[in-house]
Amino acid sequence: MDISVSQKNDNMKKLITLLVALVTFHLVQAQSYSFESEQKPYVELQNDILLFDDTGAFKLVPVFPIFRSFGHDFSDTLEIGYEGWMSKTKDRGFWFLPIYGEYRFPDADSKVSYAIDETPGNRILKIQWKQLAIDTDLDTRVNFQLWIYEKDQTVEFRYGKGSLPGEYAIGIYLFNRNYSNVQESIEVKGHAGSVTTSMDSIGFYNGFPNENDLYRFRYLNVGMDELIDGQQLSIYPNPSNGSFRFTQEEVEIIKITDVIGREIAFQQEGSLIIFDQTTTGVYFVQTKNKQGAISVIKLQLAG
Repeated sequence: MDISVSQKNDNMKKLITLLVALVTFHLVQAQSYSFESEQKPYVELQNDILLFDDTGAFKLVPVFPIFRSFGHDFSDTLEIGYEGWMSKTKDRGFWFLPIYGEYRFPDADSKVSYAIDETPGNRILKIQWKQLAIDTDLDTRVNFQLWIYEKDQTVEFRYGKGSLPGEYAIGIYLFNRNYSNVQESIEVKGHAGSVTTSMDSIGFYNGFPNENDLYRFRYLNVGMDELIDGQQLSIYPNPSNGSFRFTQEEVEIIKITDVIGREIAFQQEGSLIIFDQTTTGVYFVQTKNKQGAISVIKLQLAG
């Protein structure tokens, strides 16, 4: 639905507050998501619903309350902006930025739209920014999407054809209710082909990602509440010096990754895992139990 001028002004004030908060109140207290990237063909949305095809507006989009992020329910509406963002303001403030910019709608098919994949149990909310330009260079064009998964709270940024000069903000953020404090974040920085992430400092992305780049933020607590034979799955010792065990048998490791999604080699002998990595830091162990439940456990390697 359309919104009033006063609501648009309120939204602009909120965006300014968000940007100030990124610079002034960047206080990361925890980590709910890991990051990984890959190449996957970019496919435009089919049967999508138009949100707007002009600047100076955002839309309130009704969604099912089944969608969650950072472990919290979405409200019954989401705010989606033409500048490349989505936010939610019930209890906690989420802000998702596939790539933030002052965009314009130069072509007949330039638009922002959305669709919901209605696969039962694994609905996907998909938002698309199509054929947009930035106000300082109307010859630019960008195409990108934001996907949010019902099943496991995964967030994906998907990129089509595009080109942008300068530095831009890409990342996911959890704010307190009045947007005065960043409680969690993962910011993507660097440039196409050389991506790093930051959780405790400001970082900006140079240019536009490569066509078909996919940046995935995987929720780490999925499955952590699942009980296996009456007990919660965990690993020990944690922190580890290079090997660890599961508290349950018949658990298979799918993969181990570092904080930017690079896979780490390992050996598994029953419940014993030998970790082929000597660099200290945080790693994520993705597992599957005999019932097929997926869990991701954070592991601290102490060296």
